[in-house]
Amino acid sequence: MPIESEKMTNSKETSTAVQEQRFRYWNETRPINQGTPTTTETYTLEKTLRNMKSGLEQIGSSVATTVKESAFDYLTYDEFKPICDQILADSDFQKSTIAIDLKSGIDLYKQFLIEYHQKEDDYEKFAYLLNFFVEHNNENVRKKEEKKEGSKEDQGLSHTCSTQEDFVEYWRNHGYPELQREFNILSTGMDFTLWFFKNGAYATPNSTYMNVNGTYLNIRPSFHEESKIIAELRAGWHPVRSEAWQKKMPALSCTVEDLDLSAKKPNALVRQMLDLIVQLDKINKSKHHNMTSEQYSKLSERAKQLLEVRNIIFHGAPGTGKTTVARKIAAELLCVDYDNEEQLNAQLNESHQYEFVQFHPSYDYTDFVEGLRPETTATGNVGFQLYPGTFTKFVNEARTNPDQNFVIVIDEINRGDLSKIFGELFFSIDPDYRGKKGSVDTQYANLHSLAYKERGGLDAGQKFYIPENVYIIGTMNDIDRSVDSFDFAMRRRFTFIEITAEESASALDGTPNGGRAKSLMTSVNSKISEFLGTDYILGVGYFLKIAQSVDEDAPLELWKNHLEPLLTDYLRGMDDADGKLQEIREAFDKGDPSNTTDQPAQGDAAPTTGSDLGSSEA
Repeated sequence: MPIESEKMTNSKETSTAVQEQRFRYWNETRPINQGTPTTTETYTLEKTLRNMKSGLEQIGSSVATTVKESAFDYLTYDEFKPICDQILADSDFQKSTIAIDLKSGIDLYKQFLIEYHQKEDDYEKFAYLLNFFVEHNNENVRKKEEKKEGSKEDQGLSHTCSTQEDFVEYWRNHGYPELQREFNILSTGMDFTLWFFKNGAYATPNSTYMNVNGTYLNIRPSFHEESKIIAELRAGWHPVRSEAWQKKMPALSCTVEDLDLSAKKPNALVRQMLDLIVQLDKINKSKHHNMTSEQYSKLSERAKQLLEVRNIIFHGAPGTGKTTVARKIAAELLCVDYDNEEQLNAQLNESHQYEFVQFHPSYDYTDFVEGLRPETTATGNVGFQLYPGTFTKFVNEARTNPDQNFVIVIDEINRGDLSKIFGELFFSIDPDYRGKKGSVDTQYANLHSLAYKERGGLDAGQKFYIPENVYIIGTMNDIDRSVDSFDFAMRRRFTFIEITAEESASALDGTPNGGRAKSLMTSVNSKISEFLGTDYILGVGYFLKIAQSVDEDAPLELWKNHLEPLLTDYLRGMDDADGKLQEIREAFDKGDPSNTTDQPAQGDAAPTTGSDLGSSEA
């Protein structure tokens, strides 16, 4: 199929071809380690799916009479599944030489249809968006023409963008009473910004369009020459301003008549257009990772998730290895090789692509972004100069190296006042507003100078933005502050992933006493969870010394020096705190395979909690 770039093709002629092209690009993005076929095999699969009917006819399959010419004629999973089941159950097909190729293609095509099928509500919302966009523009054209003829009627041009303040309220009072505040945002978070012409610049594709997530992926109209109303809509990457690889992506053009936007239910073309946009957006997010396909295929699932969402926070109980997980994922994205944890830390600390900070109650905007700091002049006087913070210097380094990934790990992210630390950067860290479209003026923008730039800061007049190649990993303990306590602005910008104690226990594998350590950890956590809940269970970090030691007294030392003081604090103020601590200790002892009795070993004192354990004093 010819790739659409400068001109649009008729929607009736492109639906099957576009679906095939979409499948091809989708298939190319599947990770190699999950079985992506080679180029030759991929072509064979596409060819087999395209010629599905003729292939079945050649082997004499009775199913051939019921299927369409090409698998790509089936645009939804619900439509495709019955045919798939019928083909796969056919005895003639099972014995044929094309069975392997076609079955492989069918499985991939089913996965493709499932993955890019949207919710019914989103199809309906998208159809409403398209209809609003078309009617709004056509109404503006009519009013513009009337103005030329001297009409004093309200021209409706004062609100030209769907993100404009009071846009929704304005149009509720001008013919769209049902318009909702987030009418342009789908359930997946995909955001459509609607731009409309103003001041006479109308009836051109560059003056009115629908933009997707602030990228050059958009829906642009073409107009009837005489009436100036919208004739067609084209969904795809901008034919001029987008990147070279984006211009090769498929696009879909449909006449307004074929879309039938006034229908009660979205038709197949409306659904296909939204499916295409979702796919192109996902491909775009996966492309910007500065890695070869071989490097990408070796990444863990969590590293791939970070590439897609850009901001992740690992949360869980203390000692579950959240910081270690964060460092290892950073190493994956930066392609750092290491044999042990010591090498890992050394390699990361030497890399200009990596930064590690730890938030605490005293950490603020001046540390992270920029701020005034005292400085003694040559004459001995003390003055204040503007200095960039850790994040500003890190981001500037990433801007100058757009072909490299940059990862910042923020340890204990919940211990800082995030609103004070990030300030106006809350807008810029949003994954959907990376790059210049997320530019903001910092608090000290009026003080930016050449001297400030030489210190690693922004140039005078330069706005702050976070480039696409910056990835943020945070860690937090649920015991300090749960995920639910974050405001929604924060939670919307980060993906939260729990690191459980059970998962972290894998770090004990291969150690001299790993089995003993696991048994102790499981036993004591069972009792802690009973009394305090899962937020208070102990992570693997507490048990590593036991796992790596052959000392028989290692569990006793762990209890006396670490667990008993910690659990004493956890239980303080609870009813029968002494008794609960005793029960936890007994569970700890029972979990040690080397113990032959239920009593503490000889010389092991009974737990000394103090009579004031239930008091408020430390």
